[in-house]
Amino acid sequence: MHAVFTLPHQFGPLALQNQRVVYGLLFRATAETLLQIAADERHLGAAIGFHAVLHTWGQNLLHHPHVHCVVPGGGLSLDKTRWVSSPQGFFLPVHVLGEVFRGKFLQMLAAAFAAGELAFHGKLVEWQEAGSFQALLEATTRTPWVVYVKPPFECSS
Repeated sequence: MHAVFTLPHQFGPLALQNQRVVYGLLFRATAETLLQIAADERHLGAAIGFHAVLHTWGQNLLHHPHVHCVVPGGGLSLDKTRWVSSPQGFFLPVHVLGEVFRGKFLQMLAAAFAAGELAFHGKLVEWQEAGSFQALLEATTRTPWVVYVKPPFECSS
């Protein structure tokens, strides 16, 4: 499967000024989300693996941080005795992935802010204040977070 996890545009300037921290959190929130939801018995009930690649720009060459993941269409059962396949053409529910990803990323970003791991320069100086930063986080909870999963492209041999 091909899964993509995208940060809302509001985080673009913060990501540019804090690439190591923000992109690290993007990878971590993506990984934790995939592993958690795949392991959930209500969804796949399996331990999965995947490859993830960071893209920081969209096709229009504007800043657009997102992670592409290549995920097998299933995983090893939690008791490690068998392979668990996902239903044909379906992997995990994207609305659940999106909600969990948003929650994880926002929690991690808030912790990075509290630990003083983020820098704020130029137009972002106002976000140094806890109230302004909290307002940024809250604004993104009202924005849809784009997560999608689709079957892989067909290959001809």
